[in-house]
Amino acid sequence: MFQRISYALKKVFYRKKAVGQMEYEPNPQSGNCIVASISNILWFWAKNGYDSLAYGMSFREVEAAVDALILYEGGYANVNIPATIKKYVKSKDRGYFVKVKNRKRPKFSRVKKETVRRPCLLGFAVGSPFSGEVGHMTVCVGTGVSDGKDCCRIMDGWSASVTEKPWGEYNDFIATVRMSKRRKFALRPNPASD
Repeated sequence: MFQRISYALKKVFYRKKAVGQMEYEPNPQSGNCIVASISNILWFWAKNGYDSLAYGMSFREVEAAVDALILYEGGYANVNIPATIKKYVKSKDRGYFVKVKNRKRPKFSRVKKETVRRPCLLGFAVGSPFSGEVGHMTVCVGTGVSDGKDCCRIMDGWSASVTEKPWGEYNDFIATVRMSKRRKFALRPNPASD
């Protein structure tokens, strides 16, 4: 079990919906792990102030839309994640701004810093605790220390629960996803002209 969990992370896992608290609702994948992870990130943002991202949609409908977009971008590859997320967000609400950045060979400190306020995509390379044959994409929702080792709390898409995995050299990729709302500017009268 974790010896230390940040306050922000506790807010996510306890799911107390109070002012300023984030809600994370993991959903199992129905197909590709990259599609499921992107969909879970978008679902997270939809539940935390960006409701137009999934308005009137089920998780499976979000997943189907993401699947179609990533295939249009060129297929299930990390390089297609930013464009897929940006196009999805733009198609749902032009008042939302999203910044997506892929990073290869991340340091644990980067993932730890990122997950204090928001989840990120976290890749596990071939030979990881997930698979000896293919890589796997997950959503990292927090970090901690267990038995003296750095660990990640992840939604792996294979279940509707959050699991712990030890950090290792096989963590070969993260994609950070940051959302914001565009400000609407109102014209104000110039007080100097009075």
